[in-house]
This record gives sequence, structure tokens and C-alpha cells, in this order.
Amino acid sequence: MLWDAEVKGFALRITPGGAKSFILDYRAEGRQRRITIGAWPDWTVAAARQTAKDMKREVDLGHDPMGERQAQRDAPTVQEMWERYGRRRTSGTSALSSRSRTPTRSSARTTRSRASA
Repeated sequence: MLWDAEVKGFALRITPGGAKSFILDYRAEGRQRRITIGAWPDWTVAAARQTAKDMKREVDLGHDPMGERQAQRDAPTVQEMWERYGRRRTSGTSALSSRSRTPTRSSARTTRSRASA
């Protein structure tokens, strides 16, 4: 790794195969973390360095960029949400099945008054 003299924790990682990527080493919640910023030449040194500075600022404010990235990966996909909806719908536990489907007198009155306005 080639460590940057300007931004502590920022480096260029070079794999045995010759691939180059920019990384940032930092500590969050007592854990040593390493996050990949991007590959060279897709990222310039200046852009990667600025991103590293921004990430370090977020870490100083108590955020964990790697933890946030992991949380996004762990979030359910649209497919998973659709399947969950289908299971609830067929089992009769959807939010709609627990509500009355007949309008109340007050909602019917509101609908009529809006239509005439």
C-alpha cells in the first residue's frame, strides 16, 4: 500500500495482479475499518482524496461509512418486500384486512363535500 502524506488513513492499494484502488483506514466504535473508495483510473487521486477527507469528517461526527454501507446491503430488496407482501396477503394479516372496508358516515360526507366543491 502507498500511504498518503496529506490524509491520514488514505492509501492506494495495489494487488499482486496489478489492480489499483483507493482505500481509507479508520476507527469507528473501537473497531478498525477499511473501506474501498474506488478503483484507479476510474477515480483520480484528487477525487479519492477529497472523498477520504469527507468520510473522515463523517467518522469524526460519529458515523461509520462501512457500517452504513453494510446496512444498505442488508436492507430488503423489492423482490423480498413483494414476497413478504404476498405471504401476508394470502395469510390474511395484511393491514387492509384488519380495517373495515365500508366507509364511515364522516368519510362519506367528506368525500361528497369535496366532490361538490
